[in-house]
Amino acid sequence: MSFPSSSRAVSPVVGGVLLLAVVIALAAVLAAITTGFGSTVGDPQPQIRFDAAYVPSGEGNDDDRPYVLLTHEAGDVGDGERLFVVDDDGNRIAWADIYLGGPEAGAGDRAHVDGVGSDGALNPICEAGREYRVVWEGDRGSYVVATVEIDRAPDSPSGAC
Repeated sequence: MSFPSSSRAVSPVVGGVLLLAVVIALAAVLAAITTGFGSTVGDPQPQIRFDAAYVPSGEGNDDDRPYVLLTHEAGDVGDGERLFVVDDDGNRIAWADIYLGGPEAGAGDRAHVDGVGSDGALNPICEAGREYRVVWEGDRGSYVVATVEIDRAPDSPSGAC
């Protein structure tokens, strides 16, 4: 007994399977968009650069207190309420509260941190080993944009020590 050979039935089956796969893929994409999958993407890490320099002599500061000079070198932060200086104990203060130029943070702006006065919420620089970080906080996370470690004891410790 011989069966007639025909490959005509294979083509409609393959076409139907491919059509079904395309429909399922489109449904998955549409479901992801409508359920808010795209809205889970947070603020991107800021493209900014800070320089942080330790001045152990305190030269140029009141009472020659040692300080950290923070310089915003490049990039646009905008709202200084999202930018913080944080010490190694977790104490923090907003850039807008220590920068005398106003609440916006732009390239060329400078602030100094010594743990006294407007930045009194932070630990004063009394010994080597302390660390300060500049941190940008977004809606879904925070990013350290600069770190400075106090690598040697101050020439003359602050009166706040």
